Amino acid sequence: LLEACGRAMSAWADRKRWRRIMARGMAADHAWDGPAAEYEAAYERAVGVQSA
Repeated sequence: LLEACGRAMSAWADRKRWRRIMARGMAADHAWDGPAAEYEAAYERAVGVQSA
């Protein structure tokens, strides 16, 4: 954890690098469509196992 904090502080100190990191984060798909469907499928499998 300490190492990760050090890397984050180093990245933040380099403004150009930090802006690239922010841009990648903002461009990423954070929609729930995929994860929600995966959760629903896992839930249905779990319920099916319990009722079998």
